[in-house]
Amino acid sequence: MIGRPRSLNGLLPRATTIASQIPNVVRSLVADAALGAAFIPVFNELLEKGDEKRAWRVASTVTTLAFLGLASITALTMLFAEPLLGIFYEGPVPHIAVQLTWILMPTVVLLGFAGIVQAILNSFGEFFVPAIAPVLWNLVIAGGLLLALTVDDADDQLLVYAWATLLPLAWLVIVTMSAGLVKLFSSEPKLGFLARAHMLHAARAAGTLPPGVKSATDLAQMIANDYLDAAVTAFFLVSVVVILADSAREWYAVLSGAKAARSTEVPFQPRVFAAGD
Repeated sequence: MIGRPRSLNGLLPRATTIASQIPNVVRSLVADAALGAAFIPVFNELLEKGDEKRAWRVASTVTTLAFLGLASITALTMLFAEPLLGIFYEGPVPHIAVQLTWILMPTVVLLGFAGIVQAILNSFGEFFVPAIAPVLWNLVIAGGLLLALTVDDADDQLLVYAWATLLPLAWLVIVTMSAGLVKLFSSEPKLGFLARAHMLHAARAAGTLPPGVKSATDLAQMIANDYLDAAVTAFFLVSVVVILADSAREWYAVLSGAKAARSTEVPFQPRVFAAGD
């Protein structure tokens, strides 16, 4: 469905498919497999034992390690995107394929983080929202693609497809940004990373240990984890803002005529089937 409306204008059908498959494979092999095999059973077991403090400490550690690991894989894949894509192309790799890989690879980090959040929600018996969110996203995109196929003009088809992807993106940005801001700046220690770190700091200054904390070393580690989680959250929020701002700048330049919309993809050519194919 994606290939058809784009191919009408000779726009990136193969490059889009290849560039989207790489992050999907990385996420499936690294993030999803690791979550299913390691994090979820341990987190659930600790919750069943009533050791919530330790369970959240494990979740914090796994989130941090997952971010560092997936960010490293993403950076290396983006750095060596052209030789990696050379596996799928017989000749020179189109620059648009490399650009699409740069754009799509960061979703590995975002979806990996979302997978951890979904696993935590599932552990607390919250299944509906995590399950329905990606379904609604895909339904909107699929509906937009079906609508695009009913439009005769090729440019209008691409416009419909663009809106079909932008609307779910807008919803995801709203939810992600609002949740991230709550985790950063909420005054409730159970919600905000910084509020919890300040509460633990106050306990350490008073020479006491909060309930469930066994030693001063554990308390110092919890404070460090909260600050690290806050820094990772802030990094995600700033990254989203920077990417959206740069994208909006490009869109405005193209739509206002200040910059020509240019594609470096090889023009689409319908395949001629030979006898016996």
